[in-house]
Amino acid sequence: MVLRINTLIATYQFAQEIHESPNGKDLYKRFYDLSETLSEKAWSIYRDVIQTCKFNHYYSFGMAYKKIEASQSGNSSAYFEDVFKELRNCINLHSFINDCDKVGQDLEESYIELNKNLPMLGNEGILNSFELYRTWLDLFYYLHNTKFFYYLHSKMGKERLKDKSIQKFLEQRKDRPFSSRNRRLIRRLGRSKHNRRDMWFLEFFESTRRNVSQLIFEIHFDLQLEIKKENTTQFRTNEIEKIRIYKIKINGLCGSSRGDFLILYEGGELQDIGVINRKSVINISESESASSIISGILYPRIDQELFFCDEVID
Repeated sequence: MVLRINTLIATYQFAQEIHESPNGKDLYKRFYDLSETLSEKAWSIYRDVIQTCKFNHYYSFGMAYKKIEASQSGNSSAYFEDVFKELRNCINLHSFINDCDKVGQDLEESYIELNKNLPMLGNEGILNSFELYRTWLDLFYYLHNTKFFYYLHSKMGKERLKDKSIQKFLEQRKDRPFSSRNRRLIRRLGRSKHNRRDMWFLEFFESTRRNVSQLIFEIHFDLQLEIKKENTTQFRTNEIEKIRIYKIKINGLCGSSRGDFLILYEGGELQDIGVINRKSVINISESESASSIISGILYPRIDQELFFCDEVID
């Protein structure tokens, strides 16, 4: 039973509905069936390249194929040549990629609409069942409860976000949310407390936008890393400007997981969802004594009025 609900936990619940939906089950089966259609080498390399397409959710499958295709151009290494030919001739793969691209487009369009209007149940697109619509509606309410849009459209928000330092930050920031580069940029470009707050504000929003799509994707295809806090040998957090940085040490090979999200349980309940920035395995050759170190950013447990500012005026 989930006691704490926030935007990402609402996203997690929606993703579970996607996973259990008829279309979701079909895509899931078609992806893992490729392991039987393709050779072991082609399947392994294709999955490894998918993992390099960070935070591109359902588009990752097509992007991975294009990366392998690009490796065949010019004087590039021919290492992928036989793999590319196999992927190119796999009708099931291309059909799967096309269908996932459509889901990715539907997801992004639905999120844009989520920012503006109350979601509507439909027979087409991603909200094609009552269960999906209900959980997406929950996501709508929790996202708007952060008060991001209230601040964005306020007089103060509009004025502050025109600041030149804000524009420099948006131009120079790295696409991956809360990267070390972005955090350094905020410290360097922020000329005042309000200025830095607005940069963190934009970083939080961009993080939420990208996290929603990627988390849905990872839960759908069982790519996320799930850990019970009771099983960790070390668990440390440090909070800076509402950002909780975590570091976990745990026995086993968790550090070799493919996903970019950590789902943390405690006492059988979902406690936290976080982005994984780094992961490594110590003594990987000795599986019995192997341990993993995982670190990253935890999403705020309570994000209600996360972007609320007492100074905001309409």
